[in-house]
Amino acid sequence: MLRSIQGVVGIRIGTAFGSPTCRQSAVSGLQLAHQFEQAREVKQQATEIRSGQIIDLKGRLMQIQKYQHTQGSGRQLGNVQLELRDLKSGSKHQQRCRSYDTVDVVRLDDRTYKYLYTEGSQLHFMHPDTYEQETVNKELFADMHDYFVEDMEAFLSFHEGEVVAGALPQQVLLSVVSTDTVAKGDEKSPQYKPAVVGSGRKIMVPPFITTGERILVDTREGTFVKRAR
Repeated sequence: MLRSIQGVVGIRIGTAFGSPTCRQSAVSGLQLAHQFEQAREVKQQATEIRSGQIIDLKGRLMQIQKYQHTQGSGRQLGNVQLELRDLKSGSKHQQRCRSYDTVDVVRLDDRTYKYLYTEGSQLHFMHPDTYEQETVNKELFADMHDYFVEDMEAFLSFHEGEVVAGALPQQVLLSVVSTDTVAKGDEKSPQYKPAVVGSGRKIMVPPFITTGERILVDTREGTFVKRAR
């Protein structure tokens, strides 16, 4: 996972998907540098993208609000269904991709912040080094906004000096604050049970997980990964 520092355009994906390119046009060197800085993109397979990322759809910046991969059967490779939010207008759109399609993921200025608290629909963050604070709407984190607990690390993406998107690490550590106790002898049951974690979100966990334990959760899929040691 790559992290960029302030002033450097970056995105948290591997570089194996290709090098940044810019469209050729008859502009001055300064204009071309600005265009290259703002419009660098990387090709990523539809099955590799995730909620919170920004993509270029026909020249418009769109944030992925919801991601659903439908597995195919036989020779069918399945589809990826996306719910997108236009960063400029705020309008929402539906987009369906084939599993092997590639998507232009926009590379923004990503900075690491610490979560402070939530006030209504606003999330408050602080930069750990500069102590600079940012307040953003929950919508910027799509369906990941209810994972937050105090001091959790988050990534804010800036475009032309404004926060346009937010994301979390692919896995976060959360405490189980409530879950049903499974009868002795049933811990090996394949059936998962609901649990409420410290952020208030409900997660399906294995029957052997008990209240008070800490677990790793996949923020992309909203699923249990493993018991934390």
